[in-house]
Amino acid sequence: MVLNIKNNKHGLTLITSLISGLILLLVSEFAYADYPLSSLHGKIVLNEVLVKQSAGTTIAENDEFIELYNAGTVAINLTELRLIDGNLFTNELDGTVGSITGNTSPFNFSCTGNQVCEGSTLLQPQAYAVVWVGQKGPNTTAAYASFQAWLRVVPKLNDGGDDLWLYEQTASGLTLVDYISFGSGSAVNNNPPLFWDFTYNTALSNAAKGQSVSLSPNGQLSSSACWEMTTSGNASSTCSNYLPTLDSDNLGSRLTSVGTTNTRLHFISGRVFHDVNVNGLDNSEAGLGNVAVTLYDPTSASCRTTYTDALGRYRFAELTSGNYRVYETIASTNCPPVARDPTGYGSSSANQLAVTLAYQSITGLNFADVRMPSFITDNSRVIQPNSVALHPHRFQTYTSGKVSFNWVDEWADPLLPWTSQLFRDINCNQDLDAADTALNASINVAANETVCLLVKVISPANITSGAQHKLSLQSEFVFGDGSLLTIPNSQVRTDLTRVSAGLQRAGNLVLIKSVWNLTRNVAGIVAKPNEILRYTLHYANSGNGSLNDLILHDTLPEFTSLLGMPQCVTTPSSLGSCQAIVQGDALVWQFSGQLLAGEQGVVKFEVQVQ
Repeated sequence: MVLNIKNNKHGLTLITSLISGLILLLVSEFAYADYPLSSLHGKIVLNEVLVKQSAGTTIAENDEFIELYNAGTVAINLTELRLIDGNLFTNELDGTVGSITGNTSPFNFSCTGNQVCEGSTLLQPQAYAVVWVGQKGPNTTAAYASFQAWLRVVPKLNDGGDDLWLYEQTASGLTLVDYISFGSGSAVNNNPPLFWDFTYNTALSNAAKGQSVSLSPNGQLSSSACWEMTTSGNASSTCSNYLPTLDSDNLGSRLTSVGTTNTRLHFISGRVFHDVNVNGLDNSEAGLGNVAVTLYDPTSASCRTTYTDALGRYRFAELTSGNYRVYETIASTNCPPVARDPTGYGSSSANQLAVTLAYQSITGLNFADVRMPSFITDNSRVIQPNSVALHPHRFQTYTSGKVSFNWVDEWADPLLPWTSQLFRDINCNQDLDAADTALNASINVAANETVCLLVKVISPANITSGAQHKLSLQSEFVFGDGSLLTIPNSQVRTDLTRVSAGLQRAGNLVLIKSVWNLTRNVAGIVAKPNEILRYTLHYANSGNGSLNDLILHDTLPEFTSLLGMPQCVTTPSSLGSCQAIVQGDALVWQFSGQLLAGEQGVVKFEVQVQ
């Protein structure tokens, strides 16, 4: 505009008036108004708005919506509310072209004409109401909303900028419940309420098609600093109690959380699993249940402990942003806790993990554990001079790896040359068959594979009655390729062979020891503190002669305490009486008679793991 200023009083007056008018116009455009606030202000809020529909411009394609949330503690009657994208206080309306209702009247949550309403208009606390601008369809239904309405008009919210006003109709007139505006342009009405700061409108003006704007945290008192384009993180630096907004919509073309919470506190989740292939990765392997996992918050020096479910899953919810440490541990009052593997397991991953939550949740924080192999059993046999004893052993692995077997100790009394050889019992029948081969090299094994062994011992021809020979066999198991668990697992089993000479017929004592976890009703190879184990000793005479002066010896396992007295469960009549004796950690069963050929019996004791 060009002004021709003349040097006279009237010209100066004209220019002054024009400048004053322009200033007044600018001030009036950005002036804030002190409208009467409803008693529902902050109790029911505009919570999420989809400005740019995700598809076309027909009624059927239009999925624009306005979501309300009852953040209060009592139910609210929606029919007392009025919703429109216009200022009813100043009668500044968008008319039939721009109004969400297609006319100058606000929506009163009671459907008329082509409008459709579903659900209760009595909105309960923490419930959602959704007003769809288009018509009902597969993509315009919020499954968890308590109330929904479809206004059945084409897209009405202005993509470049618009505002929404929520009023309460009272006996004395309208009061303002809530307000939101985004972007700029003629669709944004003059004189916004005092509680809205227009400086944040720009941050809400560049949403993509199908991307809503959401309030963070969900349902809080409306604050312009806490609105953002959903999932953008725009408000993270302006909103003091910010939480990231979510895309929980089941439509790939939309970024919304329509009918559900916009935000939730963060969580940390993961699994404790059995790493059968020993690679440290969760390859959908079996989870370990009832394992203690502890979350430590260094800021507050506090701990939270949970236990994995049957699938090995754990989760810590309701977490704010910050630094944490997660431990695989055992139940304890220590904080921070001590990282420990479950009983009977080792780790192929770290069992203490540091993690930072920065406006997001974290999943897949896993602990990989490998179960220790088992190597059974100690044996005792009675043979004659120049004869053979076969001592069976069973090695059970639960992960892939490699196992080797070596002699680690041999003792004879008197010191005479005994012969010993190790065989692999191919069919695990505890008898030396033609297919069984001498074992002198390591064996590659898969998870859950069993290796059966036979130790063949030949007594010297010139040995006398009462002579003994003890031989210890060590298993050494390398987990996987040895890269994650670098220290092999070693276990030792001992075979005792005794000589009874001068008899045509000789007894042969066979002992088999087993353990059962009574607490969990499973095999007792693995146990946790306070669980109860039952040890059972089966004894039998596999020879063709009798065994005299039979005495059974055992020792309490480490880190256990005896429960009650050892028991004589089954005793053959030929053995006479059975007496159980406790001598410190030593357990003894004494018999008064003979164990005849082919006879067998059972003794047992129970312990509690410390």
